[in-house]
Amino acid sequence: MRTAAPLAALATLALSAGCSSGPFNAPFNASISVDLDTIYVANSSSFWYADGVGAALKMHVLVTAPDKSSGEPVPLNNVWVEVMGPTAGVYLLPEEAVQTIARPSSPFPDASAAEIRDMCTDDNGNVLNSGDNEWCGWYFDETASGFVQLAPSYADAAGYTEDGQAFGPNYLRTGTNNYGRVDMWVFIDALPTRGTPPTDARRRSSHDVGLDTGHGGDTGTVGDGGDDGGGAEFEMGDALITASIGHDTTTVILTADQ
Repeated sequence: MRTAAPLAALATLALSAGCSSGPFNAPFNASISVDLDTIYVANSSSFWYADGVGAALKMHVLVTAPDKSSGEPVPLNNVWVEVMGPTAGVYLLPEEAVQTIARPSSPFPDASAAEIRDMCTDDNGNVLNSGDNEWCGWYFDETASGFVQLAPSYADAAGYTEDGQAFGPNYLRTGTNNYGRVDMWVFIDALPTRGTPPTDARRRSSHDVGLDTGHGGDTGTVGDGGDDGGGAEFEMGDALITASIGHDTTTVILTADQ
């Protein structure tokens, strides 16, 4: 036998169906900013080639809206932010994608850095990190002298985090945290170049990654600043990262520290 539900119960069901835990689109009076206006990249062969060898820099995106009473900017949590990088050479990762780990055990504890490099790379400089060489698949944090790795859910993911938020090599869409921020990593593999680089340029070990976990002011610098011999006919170009909440966008310039 069919029975009629009370009107109040129907209203409650309708409201529940329309509720969501977010993230939500930012209100129109919100604005977005980043803590870095410019990232200076060393004019080094480490950043001439898209080979997985580069440097990682922490970046923070902030979303705020004016307080109704004071007009002062107030951080907005749980709102969508989209971050886009260039089509190649610069990769955007959520904060939790980079994990600090204890020193990995090696089957060759007395091997020199050069010997480890030879054992862990093929003739083309690619890292061998499977099978008997699985122990090679670690990154060394040159700034803090420690080891880091990509969390498995990001190293092997096919475009979505475990909680369903989208990311790709040059794209990150996620919600702000309780402080109104998106804390993320920018991994700089290569910048655009013009001309042909010197054939005798120094190539850095495929294990190494410069990792900068903090900075001051509105600029960041990655790389050791070493010039590997690029001549007048060869130069590095600029790249751009944009962060957006739809109606408001901010940019970060990646440029060669010539």
